[in-house]
Amino acid sequence: MGKLVPAVLAVLILTVIVNAQIQKTAHNRVFLDEDYDYTERLRVNRSVNELLAKGLNSYKAGDYHAAATAFSNAVNLDSTVFRAQHNLGVAHLHLDDYEAAVNDFRSALALNEQSAVTWHFLGFAYYHLNQVQEATNCYLRALQLDPQSSVTWNNLGQTYLTLEKPSSAVDALNKALALDPNSVETVSGLCFAYVHLNQSEQAVSFCNKARAGTQSFLATYYLAWSYLQLKKYPEAIKTLQDCVRLDPLKPDTYIALAEGYYHLNQFREAVANSQKAIELSPNSSPAYAGLGFIYFQMKKPKEAKRVLEKALALAPKSVSARYNLAMTCLALKQKDCAREQYAILKTVDSGLSTQLLDLMYSSKVVRLMQ
Repeated sequence: MGKLVPAVLAVLILTVIVNAQIQKTAHNRVFLDEDYDYTERLRVNRSVNELLAKGLNSYKAGDYHAAATAFSNAVNLDSTVFRAQHNLGVAHLHLDDYEAAVNDFRSALALNEQSAVTWHFLGFAYYHLNQVQEATNCYLRALQLDPQSSVTWNNLGQTYLTLEKPSSAVDALNKALALDPNSVETVSGLCFAYVHLNQSEQAVSFCNKARAGTQSFLATYYLAWSYLQLKKYPEAIKTLQDCVRLDPLKPDTYIALAEGYYHLNQFREAVANSQKAIELSPNSSPAYAGLGFIYFQMKKPKEAKRVLEKALALAPKSVSARYNLAMTCLALKQKDCAREQYAILKTVDSGLSTQLLDLMYSSKVVRLMQ
């Protein structure tokens, strides 16, 4: 307060004056702080909106790095702005930074947990991190909030396919199709789901629709596989030849072609396609197993045994290859080989081992008490 005034009256007067100044100053300070806060909020809001607009323009132009930077700056200015958090997550999705996107969308949901779109995008990010169950949970939550989203129903169906739940996938994908009958992705998903359910007629229908929408290798292959299951071998071969044109380096195509030709008794073509599959994938046990089966049916047991042993060296748990090897051993009258395959087979497939045992007894390859 400065120097003390000796006179008591002066002290009293000074005290009154100072107190009045303090009260006046305090009143003014409160007024100035309120004014400053209001002005600062306006400035921050204006800056955030400018950054949101800048980010949106960059996003529309396909410059996702610039968009992410703008949205991130907006979040740094005000982390309570839902749009900034959500948009930052979308930008990170386009940059394939799925971990960052998960954090962004979770922050956005902390501000607004009723956003179906944000739950959907969170599920999308989890899916690409191979956290498929978390993705499923997010899609289900999004559908609680917006059950009319065909995209979310589609993506839920795709996650069920990944989780190997084809029946659940069919239910979700049919709901998506009812909302968007022209979705190629949904039709393709139903094609795959019905194949996994071994419902070949439905698979053929949806796989054909999928192919009409896009020349997808996978839809074409599954269509061919469905024809094989329906024993429509000429149709299967024709469709598999389309697969070769779409991608000539897929060994599974040639394995399927070999099966088709085998059923038409065109053994030379069947062998050639099996050998092509082995050429493309030298470590493919199914390719060797298929070739061994064809050789056995061609009554070439020595060749069959050679390639079936190769198949089992690559995949010792293949019950079909082991059973066929045992049958080949029987044809070659190699008792020890047949007994060895039976001993292994009975530990993994009792049905096939019992069938094999009956054949071994009937062929008198082994005796009951040997």
